[in-house]
Amino acid sequence: MTDEEKAQAETAGGYAREMSEDYKRRQAELVHQRAAASDIVITTALIPGRKAPTLIQEDTVKAMKPGSVLVDLAIEQGGNCPLTEYDRVVEKHGVTLVASPTCLRWCAPTRARSTPAMSSTSWACCCPPRAPS
Repeated sequence: MTDEEKAQAETAGGYAREMSEDYKRRQAELVHQRAAASDIVITTALIPGRKAPTLIQEDTVKAMKPGSVLVDLAIEQGGNCPLTEYDRVVEKHGVTLVASPTCLRWCAPTRARSTPAMSSTSWACCCPPRAPS
């Protein structure tokens, strides 16, 4: 991100501003590369008063390693991935997609001091066990 892009990225109120098509293309390429190399991806992007932006495309999910997990925390505003399904845990292209706000609220700690006690096994509660291949 250039200094000029940094200056353009934020409104006076501190909210993110929509960026140029070139910037969005470069960011999408980076997101694709990083997601494809990750075991778990958690998306949270929201824009006040609008549908959640698409961050993870189907080709990105296809490029992810089998057994990877994508947790879409923006599902209540449409989600950051078009493959996630509201209030469902599904598997597509070998990747588990978690988009269940009910389960995610249950798994999240209510206080910051509880966070260390919330291990990754709490997130695993949301993902049903896989059937043997």
